[in-house]
Amino acid sequence: MTDEISIEFQDNTDPRIKELSELLDAVHQLSDTRCSDELYGIFADILSRKLGADAIAVFNFNQEISSFNLVYNQGFNVWKNALKSGDGFLSRLRQNGFQPMEAMDDIPEVKSFFREKKPKSLKSVTWALLNMKENVIGLVALNRSFKEISKNEFCIDFLTRICLHAAVSINTCLLHERHKKEKEDLDKTLNNLSLLYNIGRAMTYISDLKSLLKYILNQAVEVTVAEKGSIMLHDPDTNQLSVRVLAVNITFLARSISLPRASFLAGYLQPSASPGPQRLLQSLLQRI
Repeated sequence: MTDEISIEFQDNTDPRIKELSELLDAVHQLSDTRCSDELYGIFADILSRKLGADAIAVFNFNQEISSFNLVYNQGFNVWKNALKSGDGFLSRLRQNGFQPMEAMDDIPEVKSFFREKKPKSLKSVTWALLNMKENVIGLVALNRSFKEISKNEFCIDFLTRICLHAAVSINTCLLHERHKKEKEDLDKTLNNLSLLYNIGRAMTYISDLKSLLKYILNQAVEVTVAEKGSIMLHDPDTNQLSVRVLAVNITFLARSISLPRASFLAGYLQPSASPGPQRLLQSLLQRI
């Protein structure tokens, strides 16, 4: 009798255990990365495998301009990379977190987003909001009708829970990347300040003008990764700028320029040069 009950209990719980195991595995996949671009792909792959969606678009919500920015797209043909949240779009999504396309296609912003030759194919699109309580994180659109998804109780439960966890994971990744960028900027600033301090100390021990100008130019070229550089000094007799030193191993046409300025440091910066090296150059100029 006991064995029969055990077997019956096991048979009834196995499907649910399998479903919960799938959800747990999906949650682990979302939690194992700190790269937002990689996370979007993982999230889309999870939805594609579980729900059978052949087209998926993921959006981040930009609160400042109240717009959903497209960050991942697989399978959809679209006209643009953003969706404005006005015209009742966001309020409808907030109602229950999910909306079939039939409930959204009267919104002009939504209708004009997709570029489809057969608009009827969009009738199967389901919209799902990614949010943390009242904080909207993003949005996902998948090419699988809400009616089909809701037929399976676990599928709709899976979609609900995985979207909640995806919102937390995306928010965590974006915060991590922002803090990483802030730390990199801070490290660059501290490095530039340290470099400027060392340059200033070295300059106090150089008494020869030509040697001083060479030292300043070499440091400026090194800091800014410049391809060409020169220092021009103002000649009060002619009221012109004359090139006094050139960067090593470069071809640079030297000529006089009628600009009444005490001293100039000129160079060609690579397009990737950041404002940090430019501010450092200004500090060097003040020391000439």
